[in-house]
Amino acid sequence: MPTDFKKKTVVLPRSIDVAIREIQAMLIRADVDATYSAAVNFLLVVLLAALARGEVTQDSWRAGVEFAVDDSGIDALNLQARMGEIIEGAVKQLESAVANRGASS
Repeated sequence: MPTDFKKKTVVLPRSIDVAIREIQAMLIRADVDATYSAAVNFLLVVLLAALARGEVTQDSWRAGVEFAVDDSGIDALNLQARMGEIIEGAVKQLESAVANRGASS
């Protein structure tokens, strides 16, 4: 059992999230106390084993690469985060202006 773990945050498309949750449910039905992380690790180990055995076709590989480098989901999340920062900054400025106006009255 590995003892060197790295905690990472990743962005997953909905389709991959659904697949991981299905794997998690499958593991739980098999009486494995499976967390979401365990299901992700299971998926990765199975994929690596398939790659090692040469069971991944070139078309599947190409589709996976195209899917992996699609930045549209990440771009949308980055935009949401930036908009949140802008709104938070605007609220702070408004609160400060209201506080200063109340202090000068």
